[in-house]
Amino acid sequence: MSKTIYLVSGEMEREALRKTFKINAMLIGNSHTAKANVVAKFVSSAVIPKRLQTSRVVIIMDRESRPETCTDFRDKLLEELSAKFPEIEFHIAIADMDTECWIFSDTETCSKYFKKRISPKAIFEGTCGYTSIKKHIGPGRYEKMTDGVRLMGLVDWKIIEKKSLSAAMSKISTLLASV
Repeated sequence: MSKTIYLVSGEMEREALRKTFKINAMLIGNSHTAKANVVAKFVSSAVIPKRLQTSRVVIIMDRESRPETCTDFRDKLLEELSAKFPEIEFHIAIADMDTECWIFSDTETCSKYFKKRISPKAIFEGTCGYTSIKKHIGPGRYEKMTDGVRLMGLVDWKIIEKKSLSAAMSKISTLLASV
C-alpha cells in the first residue's frame, strides 16, 4: 500500500502536474467559498474507492475568497480527513489566494519568461495572482492554461517558499520534489 493520490482544485494545476511531473491528478470539485467540511466530502469521494491501495493523499488548492487563513483552513480540512481516514497520510498545500501567487513569486523566472522585468520586491501572496501579474507585464500577456502550466515547471519552488508564506507552510517544494 504505497500509492499516492494527488487532488487539485483547478484545471491549470491538474494540467501542470500532468505535463511537468507526469502525475495524473484528480480534480476535486469545490467552489471558491466551500468550507472545509464540504471540501472534505469531495476529497472523500475521490479517496474511498482507492483507500485500500492508498497510503498518502496530496491536495493542492487555492484559498480563493475563503475567510479563513490558509493555516486555519488546512487544519480544519486535515482534522476532517484524518478522522475519516486515520490510516492515510494527508499533505495539504493551500495557496494564498491562488496558485499564481506562488508561481509569480519567482520574479526572476517570470521576468525571463515574459521578457519584462518584474521587481524582486513584488508581492503576490494574498492577492489574486492572475490580476496582480497584469500590473507587472501588462494586460493580455498571461494565459492561465498555457503560461501557468509552463511556469509551474520552470519556477524554482525553493525561491517561492522564501517569498510566499503559504508556499513555505505548505512545503510545496518538498511535495513536488518527492514526485
